[in-house]
Amino acid sequence: MVLSHHTPDRFYRCLRLRIGRRELHLCARCTGQTLGALVLLSLFAVRGLGHLPFYNPWFQLGFVFLPLPAAVDWARQSSRSKESTNRRRLLTGSLLGAAGMDLLILLLSAPWIERVIGFAVLAVYLVVIVGVLQRRGVLERVVEEHFPRATT
Repeated sequence: MVLSHHTPDRFYRCLRLRIGRRELHLCARCTGQTLGALVLLSLFAVRGLGHLPFYNPWFQLGFVFLPLPAAVDWARQSSRSKESTNRRRLLTGSLLGAAGMDLLILLLSAPWIERVIGFAVLAVYLVVIVGVLQRRGVLERVVEEHFPRATT
Protein backbone atom coordinates (compact mmCIF):
# COMPACT_ATOMS: atom_id res chain seq x y z
CA MET A 1 0.00 0.00 0.00
CA VAL A 2 1.35 3.42 -0.92
CA LEU A 3 0.37 6.81 0.50
CA SER A 4 2.79 8.93 -1.45
CA HIS A 5 2.71 11.08 -4.53
CA HIS A 6 6.18 9.79 -5.44
CA THR A 7 6.68 7.10 -8.01
CA PRO A 8 8.35 3.89 -6.75
CA ASP A 9 11.73 4.99 -8.13
CA ARG A 10 11.59 7.96 -5.70
CA PHE A 11 10.45 6.08 -2.58
CA TYR A 12 13.80 7.00 -1.03
CA ARG A 13 12.15 10.40 -0.44
CA CYS A 14 9.52 8.69 1.73
CA LEU A 15 9.25 7.49 5.29
CA ARG A 16 8.50 3.78 5.45
CA LEU A 17 5.99 2.49 7.94
CA ARG A 18 5.42 -1.23 8.41
CA ILE A 19 1.94 -2.29 9.45
CA GLY A 20 1.83 -6.06 9.55
CA ARG A 21 3.03 -7.23 6.16
CA ARG A 22 2.19 -3.97 4.46
CA GLU A 23 4.62 -1.16 3.93
CA LEU A 24 3.36 2.41 3.74
CA HIS A 25 5.37 5.08 1.94
CA LEU A 26 4.73 8.56 3.30
CA CYS A 27 6.33 11.54 1.58
CA ALA A 28 8.76 12.93 4.15
CA ARG A 29 8.16 16.62 3.36
CA CYS A 30 4.36 16.19 3.24
CA THR A 31 4.45 14.30 6.56
CA GLY A 32 6.44 17.17 8.06
CA GLN A 33 3.93 19.67 6.68
CA THR A 34 1.07 17.77 8.28
CA LEU A 35 2.86 17.57 11.63
CA GLY A 36 3.80 21.27 11.59
CA ALA A 37 0.26 22.29 10.70
CA LEU A 38 -1.23 20.05 13.40
CA VAL A 39 1.14 21.40 16.06
CA LEU A 40 0.23 25.01 15.25
CA LEU A 41 -3.47 24.18 14.98
CA SER A 42 -3.33 22.42 18.36
CA LEU A 43 -1.58 25.40 19.93
CA PHE A 44 -4.15 27.69 18.37
CA ALA A 45 -7.03 25.50 19.61
CA VAL A 46 -5.67 25.23 23.14
CA ARG A 47 -4.60 28.85 23.57
CA GLY A 48 -6.96 30.66 21.21
CA LEU A 49 -6.46 33.97 19.47
CA GLY A 50 -6.75 35.95 22.69
CA HIS A 51 -3.66 34.35 24.21
CA LEU A 52 -1.39 34.34 21.17
CA PRO A 53 0.13 37.46 19.65
CA PHE A 54 -1.37 36.31 16.34
CA TYR A 55 -1.95 39.72 14.83
CA ASN A 56 1.32 41.16 16.07
CA PRO A 57 3.41 42.04 12.98
CA TRP A 58 6.64 40.85 14.65
CA PHE A 59 5.04 37.51 15.46
CA GLN A 60 3.87 37.18 11.87
CA LEU A 61 7.27 38.18 10.50
CA GLY A 62 8.65 34.96 11.98
CA PHE A 63 6.09 32.95 10.01
CA VAL A 64 7.09 34.72 6.79
CA PHE A 65 10.53 33.13 6.98
CA LEU A 66 9.45 29.61 8.04
CA PRO A 67 8.87 28.36 4.45
CA LEU A 68 12.31 29.54 3.30
CA PRO A 69 14.29 26.41 4.35
CA ALA A 70 11.75 24.12 2.63
CA ALA A 71 11.74 26.27 -0.51
CA VAL A 72 15.53 26.29 -0.72
CA ASP A 73 15.80 22.56 0.03
CA TRP A 74 13.12 21.67 -2.52
CA ALA A 75 14.59 23.96 -5.21
CA ARG A 76 18.09 22.52 -4.71
CA GLN A 77 16.73 18.99 -4.86
CA SER A 78 14.51 19.69 -7.88
CA SER A 79 17.33 21.32 -9.80
CA ARG A 80 19.47 18.29 -8.92
CA SER A 81 22.21 20.43 -7.44
CA LYS A 82 21.93 18.60 -4.08
CA GLU A 83 19.70 15.73 -3.00
CA SER A 84 18.02 16.29 0.36
CA THR A 85 17.65 13.79 3.21
CA ASN A 86 14.41 12.56 4.75
CA ARG A 87 15.36 14.14 8.08
CA ARG A 88 15.84 17.50 6.38
CA ARG A 89 12.60 17.05 4.39
CA LEU A 90 10.70 16.27 7.59
CA LEU A 91 12.14 19.27 9.46
CA THR A 92 11.73 21.79 6.64
CA GLY A 93 8.29 20.37 5.88
CA SER A 94 7.19 20.94 9.48
CA LEU A 95 8.24 24.59 9.26
CA LEU A 96 6.38 24.91 5.97
CA GLY A 97 3.29 23.26 7.47
CA ALA A 98 3.29 25.64 10.45
CA ALA A 99 3.57 28.61 8.09
CA GLY A 100 0.78 27.24 5.91
CA MET A 101 -1.51 26.77 8.91
CA ASP A 102 -0.66 30.29 10.08
CA LEU A 103 -1.66 31.61 6.67
CA LEU A 104 -4.90 29.62 6.75
CA ILE A 105 -5.76 30.92 10.24
CA LEU A 106 -5.04 34.47 9.09
CA LEU A 107 -7.13 34.08 5.96
CA LEU A 108 -10.06 32.80 8.02
CA SER A 109 -9.86 35.17 10.96
CA ALA A 110 -7.68 38.21 10.34
CA PRO A 111 -8.70 41.69 9.25
CA TRP A 112 -8.60 42.16 5.48
CA ILE A 113 -5.20 43.92 5.40
CA GLU A 114 -3.49 40.91 7.02
CA ARG A 115 -5.19 38.67 4.46
CA VAL A 116 -3.84 40.79 1.60
CA ILE A 117 -0.36 40.75 3.11
CA GLY A 118 -0.55 36.95 3.51
CA PHE A 119 -1.47 36.51 -0.15
CA ALA A 120 1.30 38.93 -1.17
CA VAL A 121 3.92 36.96 0.78
CA LEU A 122 2.70 33.72 -0.82
CA ALA A 123 2.85 35.30 -4.29
CA VAL A 124 6.42 36.52 -3.71
CA TYR A 125 7.50 33.02 -2.68
CA LEU A 126 5.94 31.48 -5.79
CA VAL A 127 7.41 34.07 -8.16
CA VAL A 128 10.89 33.69 -6.66
CA ILE A 129 10.81 29.87 -6.79
CA VAL A 130 9.59 29.80 -10.40
CA GLY A 131 12.15 32.47 -11.33
CA VAL A 132 15.05 30.58 -9.78
CA LEU A 133 14.05 27.32 -11.46
CA GLN A 134 13.59 29.06 -14.80
CA ARG A 135 16.93 30.85 -14.54
CA ARG A 136 18.63 27.52 -13.80
CA GLY A 137 16.94 26.07 -16.87
CA VAL A 138 15.15 23.30 -15.00
CA LEU A 139 11.60 24.65 -14.74
CA GLU A 140 10.20 22.44 -17.51
CA ARG A 141 11.79 19.31 -16.08
CA VAL A 142 10.53 20.13 -12.57
CA VAL A 143 6.98 20.69 -13.82
CA GLU A 144 7.12 17.42 -15.79
CA GLU A 145 8.48 15.56 -12.74
CA HIS A 146 5.84 16.86 -10.34
CA PHE A 147 2.89 17.21 -12.72
CA PRO A 148 3.45 14.68 -15.52
CA ARG A 149 0.11 15.26 -17.24
CA ALA A 150 0.42 19.06 -17.26
CA THR A 151 2.83 19.18 -20.19
CA THR A 152 1.11 16.74 -22.52
